[in-house]
Amino acid sequence: LSTRENIGSVQRLASIAGGVYLLWSALSVLRSKKKTEALSPAWNAVTGGYLIYRGLSGHCIVKDAIDRSENKILSYLHHN
Repeated sequence: LSTRENIGSVQRLASIAGGVYLLWSALSVLRSKKKTEALSPAWNAVTGGYLIYRGLSGHCIVKDAIDRSENKILSYLHHN
């Protein structure tokens, strides 16, 4: 896996903000007495954690995978 930065500062800040919100939301639901789907807080926590990682590292594994796929397709088209 590549760890080079592939997202800009605005995307990084938005990722951190969104990640903190999702993580806070998950923890709030877990601490409350409300009945919710068991998967929702866990999903929010995992997603929030990833977004915080994405924002702090500046690297998005999804964007990296898409870029590599596009490069393979363009290389194939160029050679055929």
